[in-house]
Amino acid sequence: MGPEIICVGGEAAVRLSGDIRSMSPMVDGFGSPPASDGLVLDLHVTLDPLPDLDRPEPVFESTGLWKVLRSGTAFVFELPHLTAVVDFDSGSGRIHLRDPAAAPFVFDYPLDEVIFSRLLADRASVIVHACGVEHRDQGLLFVGSSGAGKSTLASLFDVQDGARVLSDDRVALSIRGGRAWISGTPWHGTSGHALDRSVPLERIFFLRHAPSNEQEPLTPTRAAARLASMSVIPYWHEASSRMAVDAAVEAGRTVDASLLGFVPDHTAVEFVVR
Repeated sequence: MGPEIICVGGEAAVRLSGDIRSMSPMVDGFGSPPASDGLVLDLHVTLDPLPDLDRPEPVFESTGLWKVLRSGTAFVFELPHLTAVVDFDSGSGRIHLRDPAAAPFVFDYPLDEVIFSRLLADRASVIVHACGVEHRDQGLLFVGSSGAGKSTLASLFDVQDGARVLSDDRVALSIRGGRAWISGTPWHGTSGHALDRSVPLERIFFLRHAPSNEQEPLTPTRAAARLASMSVIPYWHEASSRMAVDAAVEAGRTVDASLLGFVPDHTAVEFVVR
């Protein structure tokens, strides 16, 4: 199988080669190459055993699913069924599969999100737990944790004239030329919305359940703090984590934001649009 490209936000891409076997259907529609100045990381997939690493040092450990070590200039991502050794400075790395049968896809959660969180951060971008919608050429960002209603709003906007859903679960937020933009990502939620498209960000809504449709404006400081807390930050790399936080804070500071309480029917969309 030839190389496969996964691109997010038109700015950062991973190019896979080698023993790819199968790609997640989530990445369908995200195979366009990045812009001429975008970042491309080449990853070679292999069944070869992992070579001896030079003094690997622990860097970060998640809640049991994956951990990060550092060996020289390379970062080592250990998962139950594979180990990825990635040198971001040189733009290359290898994914060593230990048990190909353990997972159906070679570049899937959490490895894809972890690696893209670093690539995007280095382009002043950050992944946000949010539903992103383009409505009449303006971007709307609905931020919330699991169960907050992101997929519900995505399904409601999907049938709204003049609206396109970029993602129902995770959105790439970028600062370009001093303005915030949002882009769809392959990592969709339960409603399955994922669109490779970017749009300027006009409003940010932080979701909460309520008995009626209502909103409460937020100060830039509160909006920035909330947005940063709902972002995927590559804490395992200090400089990149600062850039990711800065992107979230800049968007929270410069884009109108509010708390949004909504009821799960068409009146919520009418309320937001109005």
